[in-house]
Amino acid sequence: MPCEVEGVELSNVEAIAASMVNEAKGGNVRAFVEIRNTVDGMPTQRIETAPAISEERRREVEALLFGGNDDE
Repeated sequence: MPCEVEGVELSNVEAIAASMVNEAKGGNVRAFVEIRNTVDGMPTQRIETAPAISEERRREVEALLFGGNDDE
């Protein structure tokens, strides 16, 4: 459905997009995030993993936790 904004005929999608851009320009962070996610896609999230421990260190920890001989 067309609508008119400031003398320009726009589709509803165009009018909504223009409104969101104006909101983002005015400091609305949520509008900015939605625009960014639509244009560039969702930002990737990085998950940092703990480094692997050595077999020797694993045995030491198990010996401390469970007792016993760590020479097994």
